[in-house]
Amino acid sequence: MLYYLDNTTNNKDNPNENYAREFLELFTILKGPQIANGNYTNYTEHDIQQAARVFSGIKVKPNRDNIDNDTGIPYGFVNNNQHDSGSKTFSEAFNFHTIQGGNNLQEVKDELSDFVEMIFSKTETAKAYCRKIYRFFIKREWDESVENHIITPLADQLINNNYNLLEVLQTLLKSKHFYDEDNDDSTNEIVGSIVKNPIQFISQTISLLDITLPNAEATFQNSSVSGQKIKKIFSFLL
Repeated sequence: MLYYLDNTTNNKDNPNENYAREFLELFTILKGPQIANGNYTNYTEHDIQQAARVFSGIKVKPNRDNIDNDTGIPYGFVNNNQHDSGSKTFSEAFNFHTIQGGNNLQEVKDELSDFVEMIFSKTETAKAYCRKIYRFFIKREWDESVENHIITPLADQLINNNYNLLEVLQTLLKSKHFYDEDNDDSTNEIVGSIVKNPIQFISQTISLLDITLPNAEATFQNSSVSGQKIKKIFSFLL
């Protein structure tokens, strides 16, 4: 990301906001409703400018030989001479939080850590991740009730457990809501919305693509390979 979002050209004398903008807009807190020029509720253009200052002087080697031992992914390095060492004060969206600028490697790392903590301490950041989880596993759209009673509690859990995604996933996938057992509204069913058993997946794919099966036995075989056997008694449905 440092390379593809142009942070290699971001320095104290010539700031480049691309990395900072995408960090906020796409990967963490995301935009909220635009309530004024340059104010996206969750952050402002001023915050992007301050974030760009935080990221100034963070480069990546051309040969990418700085390898993180845990992930095996190349990581950046700090060019102190190109880093903006001044203090960075953010907008009301972040409670006017001020990050002290760094003059050496450790101080710049502390600056980056402070910035990340500031972003991930916000409930809207946790909600953004929980919405992505909900959208991936359950539904692409939901109402205010789901936002208040499902997304928000999951976001609180995510923050309280230091962004342990596994625990949040377990909570959601074991919940009554996931199995649509939390209400009697038959017009708003969740079961099978996205996560499907093999028979659902095969039958809905056949229906969606309007496929004519040359051999009904193929459905038995494919479903069995996927882990769910179709009883022969239901073969007349194929």
